[in-house]
Amino acid sequence: MKIKIVLLTFFLLLTSCSRPTKLSIAKMHIVGVWHEADSSNESIGELIFRDDGTFSLTKTPFDVSKNYSGTYTIDPKKKRLHLEITDGKNIPKDAKIDNFHYSYSRSNELILTEGYFGTFTPKYLSKNSYIFQKGYQLKTNH
Repeated sequence: MKIKIVLLTFFLLLTSCSRPTKLSIAKMHIVGVWHEADSSNESIGELIFRDDGTFSLTKTPFDVSKNYSGTYTIDPKKKRLHLEITDGKNIPKDAKIDNFHYSYSRSNELILTEGYFGTFTPKYLSKNSYIFQKGYQLKTNH
């Protein structure tokens, strides 16, 4: 009887331990402060993803007011990042951020394609892909 109780307890402990899902791993990887690898005046200064599903974008790094912010979801199977703008002071009318394709380079750069953060200056019109480097990881609640 004791062996059955011990085995049952062990089984319950083993099955109650949750393993990370593809979604949680994808979210943990993207959470942080990113800056565009292109250091020209046309680059995005900060793209911040938080673990609560919100993001913010700032053209000028370390600026207190963000250009725009909103929510995001990740589809790790299809490698899609969906952003939705909910607030901002300078929201480009031509932004198409609802269905980016995302990937990571060998050096862990975040590569976003098939979307557009919007026209901040006329030179920015030709942007069709973005490469971001992680500046630092944000503390998560996990």
